[in-house]
Amino acid sequence: MESPTSKTPNSGQNLTGDSDPHEDTMVRSFQNLGFGDENGVGDMKSHIINNPIRKLTWRERWLLSSTMDDEEYIWSSLVSLLSAGGDGDCCSSEPSVSYPQNVSYTDRYFLNEDFDKGGPALNWERIRDFLKGPYSLQQDRLIGSLISGFIVELMTDTKMHPVFQAFLDACKMKHFDKLLRMNWLDREPFLEVVFCKQGVVSMIKLIRKLKKTYHAFSITGILSTRFVEIMTDYTAREVIQTCFILFSHEPNEILYESAIENCHYLAMHKVGCISLNECISTIPGEQRSRLLVSIADMADILCDDPYGNYVLHNVLKLNHKEVHRRIFMCLRGQFVQMARKKVGSHIVEKCMEISENWLLSIVEEILRSNEAPQELAEDQFGNYVIQKALRMTKERGLISLYNSLVHTLKPHFAELSRTHGGKKVLAVIKEGSRSRTKGGKKVLAVIKEGSID
Repeated sequence: MESPTSKTPNSGQNLTGDSDPHEDTMVRSFQNLGFGDENGVGDMKSHIINNPIRKLTWRERWLLSSTMDDEEYIWSSLVSLLSAGGDGDCCSSEPSVSYPQNVSYTDRYFLNEDFDKGGPALNWERIRDFLKGPYSLQQDRLIGSLISGFIVELMTDTKMHPVFQAFLDACKMKHFDKLLRMNWLDREPFLEVVFCKQGVVSMIKLIRKLKKTYHAFSITGILSTRFVEIMTDYTAREVIQTCFILFSHEPNEILYESAIENCHYLAMHKVGCISLNECISTIPGEQRSRLLVSIADMADILCDDPYGNYVLHNVLKLNHKEVHRRIFMCLRGQFVQMARKKVGSHIVEKCMEISENWLLSIVEEILRSNEAPQELAEDQFGNYVIQKALRMTKERGLISLYNSLVHTLKPHFAELSRTHGGKKVLAVIKEGSRSRTKGGKKVLAVIKEGSID
């Protein structure tokens, strides 16, 4: 029956009457599969459209939205290749479905049994088995066709995962050359893979496969073109973290450079701060120093940011004197203000742990104002800073500094006893006083005069 929408010329001729080798191949493929009309061969797109009750596959939807001859050629070449790839013994029993008369037994092996409902539907289980078989010219051509037209589908469709694993196992180095060269030139579809869970699983498998080859440079080069977007996506970020862990320093240099350039934005992003902290744990050498210095120089901004403070806190835990010095210079004069805020108070507490000099400087800054110790002791966040200062000055033997804090707070013991934070501060003072007496029976006179109940 003639398809009313069919406009495809006979014998591979295009609309200008010239012979096109791509069209010749496509025409022969579909004639072999039984798609012919009275004039020769029906248009594949028309054939799909004329079966409205049939659910279209991903590949068919892609073809319907495309007008490029080379994309149709990829599909038809793969169908033709699969038809030629088997032999008479590759299938144990012939399916019972009725196929067009001129579709060979070998062709049927690679097609699903709903073939007669319209459109070529490939049997991916059989393709997987074919990939697992011994290496041959047909398998080599099959891998090439999968790379050219199906790689995104293989990597993102959960049902295709076993096929993708078989594909990776069957690939030779020349196939990976083609895969990465092709996706370097047209990288956007390939990069979209990392933004879905199945795509991440597939990409990590590819990274593991190529981790000790020169292809590691190609992978990191492609990923670097959308570095910030990937690092700030909770799903996609796993791909770059895998590169940090599995690749050596040289392939990762381009990713680390992107991290340095964008560290300010990443540090203050909900997901980016997590990715940046993981980057800090792996980045080596000179790039590591540059990244840490860049973070340290914006400490005054990060300390007040709900996400950036986690990055700053992580950097403070590192044993890097120059970075610590830069952070202190950046925060000096702001410790009292920081102590009144939830995220800032955590940073102040961490700073007091860095060294005795930092502890002295922070406590002295608090004591410069007569009001600051009391205000912080009563504050819902600042009281933790005062508690920390009291404990650490006592533990480190800075008795004069400890006594100065207690003496400054003494006139306000009554007020402190009426606030939640103040009660905690008084409890620390009482605890410290007991530790200085024999058996805990004596309490300093300064404490007896105040209310610490």
